[in-house]
Amino acid sequence: MTLVNLAEVAYILERTSGAGAADEVWANLSAESRPGGVPVCWIDINDTLVRRAAAIKMRDGMSYADAFAAPAASVLDCPVLTGDPEFRVAEEAGVIVRWLGRRAWRLRGCSLRQHPLRPKHQHGRRVRVPPAMQTPVSP
Repeated sequence: MTLVNLAEVAYILERTSGAGAADEVWANLSAESRPGGVPVCWIDINDTLVRRAAAIKMRDGMSYADAFAAPAASVLDCPVLTGDPEFRVAEEAGVIVRWLGRRAWRLRGCSLRQHPLRPKHQHGRRVRVPPAMQTPVSP
């Protein structure tokens, strides 16, 4: 995560839930130790990351903060896990994206028939739909 992404989280929370909620989440995510929480890996914003973010943002269709999240994931050599259709732009730029949930796949403009996790038929019976495909992702 970069400070640009933390700023996005903070402004969304402050707008929807107030300054107190934004302050609490900011303190939690920026704490050096997060007992019982998921560790956050902070990526320094340097010239390389800024240039990669600018190249992705230039392609259109992606927010400024998301344009930083995509190359940050590449620096960490990990995929972006998202349901946000804006990340199609990053995917087209070579960033590995793992799409979450049915709704996310539909938002990408694809039918569920094309979904790589779509249940296949086995021995004439349809395989159970995985929970990840049953749970819609909030936009």
